[in-house]
Amino acid sequence: MSYRVLASVLTVILVSNVVFAEEAPKTNHESEINSQNWFVAFDEAAFSDNMGITVHDIPTGTEKYQKKFTPLAPRFTVGYRVTPRWSVDLQLQLGPRESFVATKDDEVLPQSAWLSSRFMSASTARALSLGRGYELEAKVGVVLASIKSRVKTNTGQLRRLNVETKPMLSIGLRKKLADRLTGGIEFTNYFLSGTGSVSTSTFGLRFDF
Repeated sequence: MSYRVLASVLTVILVSNVVFAEEAPKTNHESEINSQNWFVAFDEAAFSDNMGITVHDIPTGTEKYQKKFTPLAPRFTVGYRVTPRWSVDLQLQLGPRESFVATKDDEVLPQSAWLSSRFMSASTARALSLGRGYELEAKVGVVLASIKSRVKTNTGQLRRLNVETKPMLSIGLRKKLADRLTGGIEFTNYFLSGTGSVSTSTFGLRFDF
């Protein structure tokens, strides 16, 4: 079972439990975390394999290629805590950049390709305190995905822009590190149709103010 399926299952279970469960008394940790309404976060993401050029953009006739890959895929978040347990947020996730130049018999061919992507999402989150400063968080929302690619061959150049608005789900675990500062990991699934579902694993910091 992939972590994409696991994240979806855990999200459904968590949301079901917290919607119908009785409201538990707030702990000291919850009171400290939730005393500030606004928050910002910065994360770094690792993408699933189907977000690469090598899956759907290799020029025909290529024997081998020199690949350039920029692994940095930052995610920026701004959010507002509506209640101690519920919050809403906006996210901008930048995908990794990838490009290559095709070669044959050590000669550079006209074929080349380039790909970049970004994901803008709006979501609602439900948090569940686990004690000892830990918090489980599930998110459901929509994502506007934009995937740009360019393929150049010896006969011309093809540019493609794929834009989709689709649902997304996330499940994450956060830990309080200091006053107003938490660290966490998160698994997200974007249910796209053009490339198939795209998954990310992120880790980063959140600051409450």
